[in-house]
Amino acid sequence: MSSPLQHYLPYINAGLFVTQLGFNANMNAFGAARDSPTPDIPIAPAPYAFLIWLVIYAFTASTVAIDAFYSHYSFFSFTSNPKFYRRWFALTCITNIAFVVFNNWLGNVHLGMLDLFLLWGSLLPLYLVLVRRPAKHPNKPWVHYFASEFAIRIYFGWVSVATLLTVAASLQSIHGAYLGFSVYAFLLMLLMVFGGAAFVHGKDPVVPLVITWALVGLAVRDATFPGRTQNDFDKLQGAAELAAPIFPALIVIEGGRKLWAYWKSRKASDVELIKPVSKFQTNADYGTYQSVATINPPATMEASSFPWINAALFAMQAAVNIAYAKYFVILVRDYETLIAPASFAMSIWILIYALEALLVLTDVFYPQYSLYADATQPTQLRTCFAVSCIANTMWVIFYVKHHVYATTVMIYVLWLALLMLYLYSVNDRNARVTMDWRQYICNDLPISIYFAWVSAIAFNHLAIALQHSRHGYLSVPTYVVHLVIVLTFAMLAVLYAKDPVFGLVVIWYLIAVAAKDVKLPSDMQCADMSVRACAGEGAAIVAVLILLSMFYVMLYGRMES
Repeated sequence: MSSPLQHYLPYINAGLFVTQLGFNANMNAFGAARDSPTPDIPIAPAPYAFLIWLVIYAFTASTVAIDAFYSHYSFFSFTSNPKFYRRWFALTCITNIAFVVFNNWLGNVHLGMLDLFLLWGSLLPLYLVLVRRPAKHPNKPWVHYFASEFAIRIYFGWVSVATLLTVAASLQSIHGAYLGFSVYAFLLMLLMVFGGAAFVHGKDPVVPLVITWALVGLAVRDATFPGRTQNDFDKLQGAAELAAPIFPALIVIEGGRKLWAYWKSRKASDVELIKPVSKFQTNADYGTYQSVATINPPATMEASSFPWINAALFAMQAAVNIAYAKYFVILVRDYETLIAPASFAMSIWILIYALEALLVLTDVFYPQYSLYADATQPTQLRTCFAVSCIANTMWVIFYVKHHVYATTVMIYVLWLALLMLYLYSVNDRNARVTMDWRQYICNDLPISIYFAWVSAIAFNHLAIALQHSRHGYLSVPTYVVHLVIVLTFAMLAVLYAKDPVFGLVVIWYLIAVAAKDVKLPSDMQCADMSVRACAGEGAAIVAVLILLSMFYVMLYGRMES
């Protein structure tokens, strides 16, 4: 039997929210006023970042008013149990008031931290019911979203940030001093993982953008800390500069992908915009499965000789690489940049060429398992591989001959050739009904590792060319932008291509950058520490993203079975 108060819950929540606003407006009434809202911790953002509370409370006021007076637009009305979620909202108001009492009036950071966990926990059910896509108002979904839902999303995102900040403040209070760099970096990584989970699995851009706001605030913050903590703060700012553009880039890419899909769905004609590249594609536009003999015409003399031509080109590439192998370790240090990997990372070339040899031998002796066996245009794909062999050979020659600009051009020609092969490989693998490990190891794995490593070192070569042009090192933001692009490639490969191998190769590269120990001019040592800290954080972000994706796939597979 429902309580008589259930009908008045929207008005009770409105009263609690007004009371909450009153407490927040007088947060310094019984405690010492602070000069700045930014707590004394190295990972806190600049003071302006806390102005987001005004946005949160403005939208929350809209949520409360809509629920009280226009309930047909309220997200509560579209949930399976409106009174249950209205009670959770009431709890958010009470815990918010308690935080002002504990943290501001009593000055007890530990009670404030515990209360923020309660506030976060009371917002969690509201956030989860929103990301599970409850029904929206059929006529005005955008009014429903911004007038009712948006407040919970942005509120939950910022409370998540504030909770980690209070954890750091509480740990500092217990420790009696500032914490080490690794502790602060771990908290930032948790924040990135949380934002990634919200974007990938919750399909929510709001929480990642709130986290980006906090990271930008940290990156531009102007603060001074004693002793070694100042160096830690500089490295944390570099890490924030690396992480801040990642979520906006992913959101833009995802938005572009959805616009492209929408535009294709709105086209009146059924003209094929992209030719199918796999016999496994079975949608209405591309037809159903056909045999290789049906798709591909009988092999001509030119087509049958192409695998042998590629084998000869690969043999030439291997010979040139072996001949100049002893120069590579030396030249890596001659062409020093802040994003150049440590010398040990170059050992991955041995694995790449071994797998590439397997790819070539499979195409020559076991064509039925070849990467090109079911392609509609095998000649074009084999041409891409031939171009990659020639570009790799020319890249090595130019590299050892100190032709900096020609080396940079050739590495990007190699990257483009491998990009064509990688896109085909990913499309073909993801379209298969079952996983063929023999085909994966002999074809997909070599292309994935090769393309991932070239994607990473291509931006190091770009940095070499820019340094050569400037006759000196670049600024830290320039190096960080290069790392951000590599990191974005890795996240796209993991999220959209379902390719954790690409991510693992990028982790290898970033670890090699972070672990590098070389002598640099004294004026570049601080910049080097910042870039290495960024690389370490990037490696951790990709690693956790891979683990989350694997966990999601395992959980989804178990639920399907």
